[in-house]
Amino acid sequence: MSKQKKRMTVGIIVALFLILALALGETLYMRSKEHDRIELEKQTAIEIKDNVKNVKKITITDFYESSPGIKNVDFDVEETDGTVIRGNSIIVGSFGFHNGNGLKMGRTNEKVKVIYTTGEEAVIE
Repeated sequence: MSKQKKRMTVGIIVALFLILALALGETLYMRSKEHDRIELEKQTAIEIKDNVKNVKKITITDFYESSPGIKNVDFDVEETDGTVIRGNSIIVGSFGFHNGNGLKMGRTNEKVKVIYTTGEEAVIE
């Protein structure tokens, strides 16, 4: 095998290794980011339960960053009487809802079903 062919083979192997390393790094980064998002949604659901009365079910409808460092969660609430209050929003990490649409402030002491943006369901106590 000539020197040129050896160099080409080594170059191809190095290029393939770099492509695989970048793909793995991207995958790990995206999983980490998704994990962080789910954790923030879970924390938000707990905050909603702790600050809104008569909650039976919380459906997280959207999670987004409105500006650098400002994360927002949009959600719907089903109350214990069956009333559904849609279009609520909260800024993660700050107390208060910037669009409460008639939510009754207080605390829900019962278990609450939560549906996250991933479709995952959980019950928080």
